[in-house]
Amino acid sequence: KDENIFRCQLIMPCGLGVLMKDSIECIGCEQFSPLYLNAKIVNTNSIVPAPESRVRIEVIQGGECVDLISGVELIYLGNLLSRDSIFVSWVYNVKGDCPEEDIIFRIHAWSSDTESIAPTSYDFVVELPICADFPIVENIRPLPCGGVMTCSEALEQMVLFYVTSEYYPIYYKDIELTINGELVKIDSLNFFHNDDNLTYIPDEPFKNGDVISYWLNNVTTSVGCTTQGEPCSVVVDIQAPIFFDQFPCENSNLNEKPGEFTATLIDSIAGVKWSSLNNMKVHVTSLADTMDLPVTYLDGVVTVDLSDIILIGPVEICFEGIEDDPSIDYCDPNVLDTCFHFSVRSRTIAKQVYPDSGIYSACTEGVLKMLLYHRYDMDNAKIELEINGDIILGTDARVSIIAGEMIVGANDTTFIDTLIFTPGAGYWQDSTWYEVRLSKADDVHGSELTEPISWGFWTDFEAPSGEMIVPQDTVPIYNVLNEIIVELEDGYSGIDSTSITFTVNGTEMDISRLNWSQDDEKLLLRFEPVIFDYQYAQSDTISVVVTVCDKTDDRDYCGANCAVHEFSFFTATLHECERFPNPFTPNGDGVNDYVQFFYPDFELKAGDIYIYNVSDKKVRELHIPAKQGVSNLARWYGTDKNGNLLPQGVYLYVIKVEGEVMCEGTVTIAR
Repeated sequence: KDENIFRCQLIMPCGLGVLMKDSIECIGCEQFSPLYLNAKIVNTNSIVPAPESRVRIEVIQGGECVDLISGVELIYLGNLLSRDSIFVSWVYNVKGDCPEEDIIFRIHAWSSDTESIAPTSYDFVVELPICADFPIVENIRPLPCGGVMTCSEALEQMVLFYVTSEYYPIYYKDIELTINGELVKIDSLNFFHNDDNLTYIPDEPFKNGDVISYWLNNVTTSVGCTTQGEPCSVVVDIQAPIFFDQFPCENSNLNEKPGEFTATLIDSIAGVKWSSLNNMKVHVTSLADTMDLPVTYLDGVVTVDLSDIILIGPVEICFEGIEDDPSIDYCDPNVLDTCFHFSVRSRTIAKQVYPDSGIYSACTEGVLKMLLYHRYDMDNAKIELEINGDIILGTDARVSIIAGEMIVGANDTTFIDTLIFTPGAGYWQDSTWYEVRLSKADDVHGSELTEPISWGFWTDFEAPSGEMIVPQDTVPIYNVLNEIIVELEDGYSGIDSTSITFTVNGTEMDISRLNWSQDDEKLLLRFEPVIFDYQYAQSDTISVVVTVCDKTDDRDYCGANCAVHEFSFFTATLHECERFPNPFTPNGDGVNDYVQFFYPDFELKAGDIYIYNVSDKKVRELHIPAKQGVSNLARWYGTDKNGNLLPQGVYLYVIKVEGEVMCEGTVTIAR
């Protein structure tokens, strides 16, 4: 028996075997070398030859990509002895634009003796190398193309690319940058690469309005695939928005106050970032007033309403923080900060000075003050002041005008005087609203007050009241850590919490560590000794002093209404084990009707009192919580748990604190 037959049957079919080897590589971008296929045809039968053997090749995938340029599809091999072999080969041309990733060939081998030699068919996959590896060029900075950038320095204006490829390295040597029509070679002083980044920095910064046009040329991989970068351009804007066509005109002189300021705002390159004007406040100053006023804008026109401000003499209107709106955001926008100036020559203008409008005044003899801005001397006989309907003329002895500053302008002189009303004692009443109006103020030439001025204020002459709620004055305390609660109240202007001081036995406590509870009129202050690591002495009088002021707004003139509230309480001696009186007579006559118990740390710790008769039977128990004012709970009226009066005689008591026996003894009911 031939062992090879046995091996043939178990290991491989007895027929023609095929061993295939291929060879192909890239010779350029989208170009392949010829595909060489070398095959070895083997008669695997160990005994029988393969007569009239043949082999045929066909392409079953990618046939449109290859052309046979050497060899034939069907080859006659002749007789193959057992375990003999023969070599065959083919050469194909592979097209560079082949859409397939691999080519599949099928090899058929057979002989005329199909009973002994089984026909064979093999499929071989030839993977095509990647030859179409075109570089990827990505514009990194500046972006977006067609945008506007506000970068003013050369380093900020850099042009940056990211260049890479998937399979083959980039050939940097021939890369060029076209920028504004100029070709710049790689590795020059201002155009260089670092890893996959290519950077261009201009020799001189681009100027306002310059257009930067740029793209990359000749970006090539090692297999020759070349990419041209997409053209890109940006505009340089390094100028802030500008105003023009403003009214009032710069440095103009007006005889009347303008109702508004207007100006047209533009930015011809990046445009105005109009949202930067949202919530903007414009600072407006004149001799008589200064104010931050809101800005409105519509169709490019910016408007400031001047109706609420007093304008006289030189006027300045200042804008800050108006931005343009670049589309490239890694450089800050251009910001406009500018001021406008004009002068207003006017008739007499008045401005309220004191007291402020809407305040609570604590001045019982308070004065009224107004500023008068005028060009000529005032006529006192033509001054009228109204206070809650009371007409007061400028000739009244309580009215005076104090000469002040004289401002000499280029085209005008302005006098600033102070009109004062001094009513004296008893004029102002407590808790009253006063409406003040300067209705007339003419100069000696009959020039009238531009417009009357009116304002109002309250009077409040009473300081906040105070009361100590805890502890009560009439009840001694046994708790050396007892809290103190003080109630402060002011029903008119209200309490100024910043004015409060809290002192215990001469020690001023940190107000911020007290517990507060406040509404519009009342304020509760809670002092907890444990928070301050403080405790009272036994058998001592505790002094509490609280100072407080109200919220009247006259501290610079007559001061707020303030009070000093003093309170006191005393601490009793902390008891040892006590009961009194003994004996006691619970007969309802109001004298010695109960026995009072005390124990150490009474009111600080909870306790339980148990009472037994002489037979050791419990007749009553009392439970005392740990809090102030519970001495009435530690009283026994000689009754059992149902309220029935017990017979006279001796009784035993036991007091437990936190589960431990603290006191014990006897007490006697007498009749």
